[in-house]
Amino acid sequence: MNEAGMDVHTANAIFRLTSLATFEERFVIPAAHREEAIEMLENTGDYKGSTGFGFKEKPARGL
Repeated sequence: MNEAGMDVHTANAIFRLTSLATFEERFVIPAAHREEAIEMLENTGDYKGSTGFGFKEKPARGL
């Protein structure tokens, strides 16, 4: 453990999580991404180009 640079508590925690974990602790389902959830409900293609940098209208030139 000295070569790895960890203490007894860290080694016991690693052992607990890797070999003594319950079924619920072994498999963690990550939360869904917000943008993927929105794509399931709305057509995001309608909103592309409606935000961002630049002007929507062409600038008027001259006097």
